[in-house]
Amino acid sequence: MIRRYLWHGNFTVADLTSQLPAGVTPTLLGTNKVYTDIELLPDPVSTPAQEDLDEYLATLGWSLEAVDPTTPLGPIEAFYTTDLIDEKGDFKTRNVAAGAIWNFSFRIPSDFVTLGKLVLVGIANNTTSNGTIDFSSDYGKIGEAYNTHSESNVGLSVPRVADELIEIDISSVFSSIEAGDECGLEIDQNGMTGGMDYLGVLLEYSNT
Repeated sequence: MIRRYLWHGNFTVADLTSQLPAGVTPTLLGTNKVYTDIELLPDPVSTPAQEDLDEYLATLGWSLEAVDPTTPLGPIEAFYTTDLIDEKGDFKTRNVAAGAIWNFSFRIPSDFVTLGKLVLVGIANNTTSNGTIDFSSDYGKIGEAYNTHSESNVGLSVPRVADELIEIDISSVFSSIEAGDECGLEIDQNGMTGGMDYLGVLLEYSNT
């Protein structure tokens, strides 16, 4: 049986490695956080006594959480597409011309805890070092007003190269998202000199 241990605290990997069975390598997960997968063998000599590990880590001020080995601990991605009625090469897209407006909806997953990134993915129709897009949002949970949270970012600069795939950061208009939020995004391209072919929204997050 494999048991995954998630370690939090001020540590070095060498500190943790010295307390683990031979061959067990800690995996860095983020600042002050690592996890290890330890096979619990029937021979107690092969696996350090859990009490000893707990006692040692307590002296370092660490906390310990045992989790299912199948639980994703690194970044998780969710990609949302909707209303794609155009094509760009072999991609299904939504073409939004310069000066046009497009609205997009998506939902934050139920296991969302920490935002990694939130971007709009698209293909540029022209090359320019300037050009701006106005973004606005409404979002909230089921049972709340649709505009419980309402934010905007006017005049976001979007430099781009024709036919290149780009990511446009939209996290500024979703600064308070939580698990289960229903999200609405408005994309106003009144400051653009060329259109965009949008593929969708990419959300990267962690559930710890």
